[in-house]
Amino acid sequence: MPLLIGSPTAFTASKGAITYGSVELLLNATDNSGAVTFEISYDGKTETTSSASAVSKSYIVSGLNGSTDYSFSVVAKDPTGNIAANSPIVIAATTTVAPPAAPIPNEPASDVISIFSD
Repeated sequence: MPLLIGSPTAFTASKGAITYGSVELLLNATDNSGAVTFEISYDGKTETTSSASAVSKSYIVSGLNGSTDYSFSVVAKDPTGNIAANSPIVIAATTTVAPPAAPIPNEPASDVISIFSD
C-alpha cells in the first residue's frame, strides 16, 4: 500500500524572544512524511527553514531594524508542496529600542592608569 501524503496538520507559529535586531519565531507542524518546511515572508523577503515532523523549531530572523513593526507570514509545507490548512499564520512583532551607546569618558588622560602598557 503506498504512503499517502497529506497536508501538514497541527501547525502553530508564535513569537519568542525579541531584541532590537531580531525576532525569534517558534514553529511546529506535524506531517506523515516526517518533515515540514516553513516559509517566512516579511518586508518583501522570504526565508525558509525546515524541521522534523512534530518537532518544535526556533528560528531567528536577524538583521532587523530597532523600534520597528514587522509582520511575519508563515506557511507550513510538506516535501511535496502540500500546504497546511491554517496557513499562513501572521505574527506581528515590534523590535525593541537599541541599547544606548557607551558614554564618552570624561576623565583626564593623566588620571587614567593602563594595565596594558607602561
